[in-house]
Amino acid sequence: MSPGPRRDPLTRHCALAVVSAPSELNTLQPPGWTAAQWVVTHGADHGLDPGRIAVAGDSVGGNMAASLTLTAKQQGDVRLAGQVLFYPVTDAAFDTGSYERFAEGFFLRRDTMQWFWDQYAPDPAQRDEITASPLRATGCSRPPEPSLA
Repeated sequence: MSPGPRRDPLTRHCALAVVSAPSELNTLQPPGWTAAQWVVTHGADHGLDPGRIAVAGDSVGGNMAASLTLTAKQQGDVRLAGQVLFYPVTDAAFDTGSYERFAEGFFLRRDTMQWFWDQYAPDPAQRDEITASPLRATGCSRPPEPSLA
């Protein structure tokens, strides 16, 4: 996989390894979960420190990274050191002040975001799950502090 515009400087200047997985939507586990478990189990064999795993993503990728972080806290077999979320999508609710204020006249209008959610989580019940709407998570122990951009 070729480095993206945000990932390339991070990997070159911070001596990071990038382990990515294809986005398999509508699964019981968030995208990247299998890759995170692989790093815990096999990472040391490849010079990776399984105690220093962080997740990152932008837009819906930020949603997936937050979802993976919540799953890691629930499952307990993957310990994450951090998460970096670039303008993450964190809730499927369309009745928020932000959606009211920016409903029209901007690149990501409310109707456009509704279309994206219809593709990402076609069943409205899926959108209530914390893996789709991480801001709705309650009662879980504190995940790593996110760095938001």
